[in-house]
Amino acid sequence: MYKLIKPFLFKIEPEKAHGLTIDALKTLQKFPVLFPVVDKLFTYKNPTLSQTIQGNTYDNPIGLAAGFDKSCEVQKHWNTLDSVL
Repeated sequence: MYKLIKPFLFKIEPEKAHGLTIDALKTLQKFPVLFPVVDKLFTYKNPTLSQTIQGNTYDNPIGLAAGFDKSCEVQKHWNTLDSVL
Protein backbone atom coordinates (compact mmCIF):
# COMPACT_ATOMS: atom_id res chain seq x y z
CA MET A 1 0.00 0.00 0.00
CA TYR A 2 2.83 2.42 0.87
CA LYS A 3 4.31 1.81 -2.58
CA LEU A 4 1.08 3.19 -4.06
CA ILE A 5 0.93 6.26 -1.81
CA LYS A 6 4.63 7.20 -1.74
CA PRO A 7 4.94 8.52 -5.32
CA PHE A 8 1.92 10.77 -4.79
CA LEU A 9 3.14 12.13 -1.45
CA PHE A 10 6.65 12.77 -2.75
CA LYS A 11 5.38 14.87 -5.67
CA ILE A 12 3.56 17.44 -3.54
CA GLU A 13 4.83 20.12 -1.17
CA PRO A 14 5.99 18.73 2.19
CA GLU A 15 3.47 20.82 4.18
CA LYS A 16 0.62 19.64 1.94
CA ALA A 17 1.73 16.00 2.33
CA HIS A 18 1.94 16.51 6.09
CA GLY A 19 -1.57 17.98 6.18
CA LEU A 20 -3.01 15.15 4.08
CA THR A 21 -1.35 12.54 6.29
CA ILE A 22 -2.63 14.13 9.51
CA ASP A 23 -6.14 14.47 8.02
CA ALA A 24 -6.14 10.82 6.93
CA LEU A 25 -5.01 9.67 10.39
CA LYS A 26 -7.63 11.88 12.08
CA THR A 27 -10.32 10.31 9.91
CA LEU A 28 -9.04 6.81 10.62
CA GLN A 29 -8.93 7.61 14.34
CA LYS A 30 -12.75 7.78 14.30
CA PHE A 31 -12.90 4.12 13.28
CA PRO A 32 -10.69 2.10 15.68
CA VAL A 33 -12.13 -1.11 14.27
CA LEU A 34 -10.00 -0.41 11.17
CA PHE A 35 -6.69 -0.27 13.07
CA PRO A 36 -6.00 -4.01 12.57
CA VAL A 37 -6.74 -3.64 8.85
CA VAL A 38 -4.29 -0.74 8.57
CA ASP A 39 -1.75 -2.77 10.53
CA LYS A 40 -2.03 -5.65 8.04
CA LEU A 41 -1.82 -3.33 5.01
CA PHE A 42 1.21 -1.36 6.14
CA THR A 43 3.26 -3.70 8.33
CA TYR A 44 6.58 -4.79 6.89
CA LYS A 45 8.25 -7.59 8.81
CA ASN A 46 11.97 -8.13 8.47
CA PRO A 47 14.09 -9.35 11.39
CA THR A 48 17.05 -7.23 10.27
CA LEU A 49 15.04 -4.10 11.09
CA SER A 50 14.36 -5.13 14.69
CA GLN A 51 16.16 -3.01 17.29
CA THR A 52 16.30 -3.13 21.07
CA ILE A 53 16.96 0.22 22.70
CA GLN A 54 17.07 0.54 26.48
CA GLY A 55 15.17 -2.73 26.87
CA ASN A 56 12.41 -1.81 24.40
CA THR A 57 12.19 -3.82 21.18
CA TYR A 58 11.02 -2.12 18.01
CA ASP A 59 10.20 -4.53 15.18
CA ASN A 60 9.94 -1.86 12.52
CA PRO A 61 11.56 1.40 13.69
CA ILE A 62 11.29 4.63 11.73
CA GLY A 63 12.30 8.21 12.22
CA LEU A 64 9.76 11.03 12.31
CA ALA A 65 10.34 14.74 12.50
CA ALA A 66 9.96 16.04 16.05
CA GLY A 67 6.98 18.21 15.10
CA PHE A 68 5.12 15.65 13.02
CA ASP A 69 2.11 15.64 15.38
CA LYS A 70 2.92 18.80 17.33
CA SER A 71 -0.76 19.44 18.10
CA CYS A 72 -1.34 15.85 19.32
CA GLU A 73 -4.13 15.34 16.81
CA VAL A 74 -3.50 11.67 16.07
CA GLN A 75 -2.01 10.37 19.32
CA LYS A 76 -4.34 7.34 19.32
CA HIS A 77 -2.41 5.99 16.34
CA TRP A 78 1.09 5.92 17.74
CA ASN A 79 0.61 2.58 19.52
CA THR A 80 -1.09 1.06 16.50
CA LEU A 81 1.35 2.52 14.03
CA ASP A 82 4.57 1.66 15.85
CA SER A 83 4.61 -1.58 13.91
CA VAL A 84 3.21 0.04 10.78
CA LEU A 85 5.45 3.07 10.38
